[in-house]
Amino acid sequence: MRGKKDISFVCKIAGRWVVLFTILSACSTLAADHQAWLKQSIDAPLFTFWEGGRLSFGAEQEEKFGRRGFIDSETLAMIELEACPYFAISLGDRFVYERSRGRGDLVPEHRPTLDVVLTTPEFLTLKLDSRTRFEFRMIDGKDDYVRYRERLRLRTGWSVTQWKISPFLSEEVFFSAKPDVSAADAFDRNRAQVGFSFVPFPSHPAFVCSPYYMVQHDWDESGWEPINVYGLEFAYKF
Repeated sequence: MRGKKDISFVCKIAGRWVVLFTILSACSTLAADHQAWLKQSIDAPLFTFWEGGRLSFGAEQEEKFGRRGFIDSETLAMIELEACPYFAISLGDRFVYERSRGRGDLVPEHRPTLDVVLTTPEFLTLKLDSRTRFEFRMIDGKDDYVRYRERLRLRTGWSVTQWKISPFLSEEVFFSAKPDVSAADAFDRNRAQVGFSFVPFPSHPAFVCSPYYMVQHDWDESGWEPINVYGLEFAYKF
């Protein structure tokens, strides 16, 4: 009996700390910038080599909006080789038009990318995947440099209702090898994201929507600057 009471007491204390941490985190981002991101993507198979192995073509279009209006447009085309359900590699080419800190003219950028994705087998309806991305950034008027990104994401294969509602959360870190920045200061961005995916039309399961909320922290001379992002993704797999 005492053991149950101790466990109950610990759970209550832990619950209070979680609530307190959530409130403090929310308060710390109230004064931050707010943005809305919208992404559309398609995935079409080209060849099937063996069971679980295929070559596919993917395309993405993403627009970002801030308090001052339109701030960013990104178009990506890529070829992905999925060797098995647990390993995939892809080459992409991204074209970007972005306003620096949401101000001024749109600056063009050409950004070739290389992605390597590792996925664990499903355990208790949960799947964990790690995406390693290398980006070669060629921004108009600036020196070229390589950016390294590492994203860890936890998803669930458990679906609720006929709309197949499935939550997910992820954490991603960015390291930029800029010519004028030392290796110790290469870590310059962090993204924490939570959301869920669902099928809005059960008769068309290939079409999936994913609303999410994300907090992005960017490093600048004054420290870590937070940005609140409210995003929505539409994906269609042929």
